[in-house]
Amino acid sequence: MTQPSIIIRPFKIDDKDSVRKICADTAFMGEPVERFFDFRDIFSDIAISYYTDYEPESLFIAECDGNVVGYLAGCKDTRRFKRIFSRRILPRAFFSLLVKGAFFREKSARLITSILKSFFKGELRRPDYLKDFPAHLHVNVQNLYRHIGAGTKLMERYFDYLRNNHIGGVHLYSFSSAGQQFFQKLDFSKVFSQKVSYFEQLKLPEVYLYGFTKRIG
Repeated sequence: MTQPSIIIRPFKIDDKDSVRKICADTAFMGEPVERFFDFRDIFSDIAISYYTDYEPESLFIAECDGNVVGYLAGCKDTRRFKRIFSRRILPRAFFSLLVKGAFFREKSARLITSILKSFFKGELRRPDYLKDFPAHLHVNVQNLYRHIGAGTKLMERYFDYLRNNHIGGVHLYSFSSAGQQFFQKLDFSKVFSQKVSYFEQLKLPEVYLYGFTKRIG
């Protein structure tokens, strides 16, 4: 059987709906957001709107037969991301949650409560990698197009982009233990591992958040 031909290209504004859909469809270790949260649009606003709206030049698309099948959302300066996220994206998302009554929907209320508990337990604290690894990324590919090179091609395109912009290092976080081999194959070093409890309502085995860094030569 002939392997699908994957094209990697820059993001275009017409891709926005497709990127948001993939983001929500693969929200938690390849499973859709509805597994743990009722409001797909709000989740997508939180997870992807920075990249589509504030730094689209760092967003890359995997295309197959004219369809968007994956993306890599990157950021050259994580400090800028944090400023915009805390001042613009998060307040709008919180207002939307209030308007839509998310705090009264059982599934969403459990998640919000779990995240607040995690905050007070210190589970949301992260090491500061930003001096040496100021860029970050997350990468999502539709399930049908995994294991055929789309993720690797997206990553390699992003690394070239960072080199061209004189960015010396990148970091990422992942809940996927299976993803460790993929990232380490691309010369990422695992530098962080922490058990987290904010998905406890899913009745899963222990969930860990992993952090990885890579120097860009």
